[in-house]
Amino acid sequence: MDDLDDRRPERSRLRPELRQMLEAAERAGTLSNDQLGVTRARAASELSLAGHWDLKDDLAPPLTFTLGDPAIRCRFYRGGCEPGTILFLHGGGWVVGSLDTHDGAARALARAAGCALLSVEYRKAPEQPFPAGLDDAETALRWVIAEGAGLGLTSERIILAGDSAGANIAAALGLRARDRDITLGLALIPI
Repeated sequence: MDDLDDRRPERSRLRPELRQMLEAAERAGTLSNDQLGVTRARAASELSLAGHWDLKDDLAPPLTFTLGDPAIRCRFYRGGCEPGTILFLHGGGWVVGSLDTHDGAARALARAAGCALLSVEYRKAPEQPFPAGLDDAETALRWVIAEGAGLGLTSERIILAGDSAGANIAAALGLRARDRDITLGLALIPI
């Protein structure tokens, strides 16, 4: 066993697609985000993360739009006819990630749940520190409740979901919603 094997983190419990992504980056000698800096890390994530989902797309084409001030990019997926709306927040360590890097994850979740999904591209650090991303998530949640019916988004059963940093924001949004008497219909789904 060489020195690299001694320093490699345990990954046996990761999802196979995540483990493969990390192993491919290691083999390629890819620099870590802290070595790349914010701008280069974001560009690299746009290229690498989006390509890791190989899905046959049977969903209707998603609709990308902006809401709020400052403008928040969102993407709507019509995942089926089950009642409910998933509000999905992408991962990326609060610094990288976008609607595009997590398009595959959003499609897979909408398809698996069989209901509508709104993916939210929140503002990221370091330019927009906490609580900017959480505020954007709340804006999107309030929009679903007030205006989402026009797209077929139901506000009676809202599910908060997220990946990595997005799961953290979803959890914080759930607490904020409770404290501000915003009714959610179901539990959090960290993925």
